[in-house]
Amino acid sequence: MLLTTPVKLPTGEITLSHSNKILLAGSCFATNIGNRLLERKFSIECNPFGVQYNPMSILAVLRRVANGTPFDDHSPELFEHDCKWHSIMHHSDFSRDSKEALLNSINSRLLAAHNAVQECDTVIITFGTAYVYTRRSDGVIAGNCHKLPAREFERRRLGIAEIADEYNKIIEEYKAQNPAYDSCSQ
Repeated sequence: MLLTTPVKLPTGEITLSHSNKILLAGSCFATNIGNRLLERKFSIECNPFGVQYNPMSILAVLRRVANGTPFDDHSPELFEHDCKWHSIMHHSDFSRDSKEALLNSINSRLLAAHNAVQECDTVIITFGTAYVYTRRSDGVIAGNCHKLPAREFERRRLGIAEIADEYNKIIEEYKAQNPAYDSCSQ
């Protein structure tokens, strides 16, 4: 007597195994998938700057992780608001009571992600929205607005070509940095 229903799952173009070293970046979906992969003992680096929703903020994270340039006291991304220090590139999970604590937190995570990318062979990106919020004072696209007043930002929707052009560039940057990416499909 058969007590289960056999289901044959189709094989996709991309397969993952425990031998893969994976970087996940993007929306909360990336975090949820990353947590499930971690529970199953996969080797992953997930959302090194926290959850990001728009393609350009995710792109900024991917670039910063690839080049590994640390943040410092003079980094324009850092600011104080409501008695906490924040980075416009990072999720509020990174916000701290002092600039030094913020720098320690974001730079340690950046270094870990940069080192992981050197051995990484798979990058999974999940977008949340095509809308971006650009800080009026310097033109930086915010990964997180940290409840700053809306008047400080300009909202616009990205075009498909704009997103595709920038992601083609970052794919080439990652391939140049790590030959393991050459064998991956896009």
